[in-house]
Amino acid sequence: MGFSYLNNNNWANITREERVFCSDLFHTIQGNEKKFIRWLKNKEWLDNKKLIFIDVELEEEWEIAYEVCFYRDYFSVIKNMGVGSSDFSPKRTFDLCLFSEKRIIIIEAKVQQPFEYRDIIKYTNDKTAIQRLIGTGVEVELVALASSIYFINHKRFGKQSTLSAFDGLLAWKELYEYFGNKRFDLADKMYNT
Repeated sequence: MGFSYLNNNNWANITREERVFCSDLFHTIQGNEKKFIRWLKNKEWLDNKKLIFIDVELEEEWEIAYEVCFYRDYFSVIKNMGVGSSDFSPKRTFDLCLFSEKRIIIIEAKVQQPFEYRDIIKYTNDKTAIQRLIGTGVEVELVALASSIYFINHKRFGKQSTLSAFDGLLAWKELYEYFGNKRFDLADKMYNT
């Protein structure tokens, strides 16, 4: 029904906050990580970017994590110390991460706005920093999650370097089509509103 002061909408139908939609995605994937990884392996990736999975990875343990404050938690729990270097921001948080024994897939999401070039520099630095911290036995990859409208517009008018740091491009619309969750369709339509 909604509320009169929100033009008869519920807040869930007007928010453009990416954390809300990422939380929805986290709860949708949680407990079904292997099924999601299989879908990622077989999906048609946007702009010819693609994450490549070998079959054995489909049976490994995977964990989805939300609002991952990687450096802070890694240093405080794994290394038993506070963040000891200015190279690692204790406040840096990733929207979603998929963890396995040999891979970390960082998913950075946008709903209403585009990715900025300064984001790309940050993401590239993170990929290198995490690799340096955990060693070469684990592959670190970045996936951009945004509106299909953004990706279409970017392909027509954008600078290719803006998405160059990403190993894969994923649209909210694709998640809606796969999961059937109307919230992901709403996220896809929120771009530039």
